[in-house]
Amino acid sequence: MTRIVARICRIVYSNPGVRCLTVEEINQAGLCVIGLVQQAAFKPEFQALSHGLEVSTRSKLYNFGPQTVDGVISGRSPWKFLPIVE
Repeated sequence: MTRIVARICRIVYSNPGVRCLTVEEINQAGLCVIGLVQQAAFKPEFQALSHGLEVSTRSKLYNFGPQTVDGVISGRSPWKFLPIVE
């Protein structure tokens, strides 16, 4: 699916005559797919973040400190600072 999105983006924005996709094109297409899925799955959260607001405390994303970066919701893991148990 990512490669299909990359080819569509190339046709729309760039030179469609080149055969091979670049790593950058594939990575950008992957981020595009992730962003679209996140927008569908977390619509209220995405709308709040795009308007500079915080997400609701009832949101599944609240504990992650979400923010939008290049159209993708990102955040930190709430378990990041837990000690490693061996």
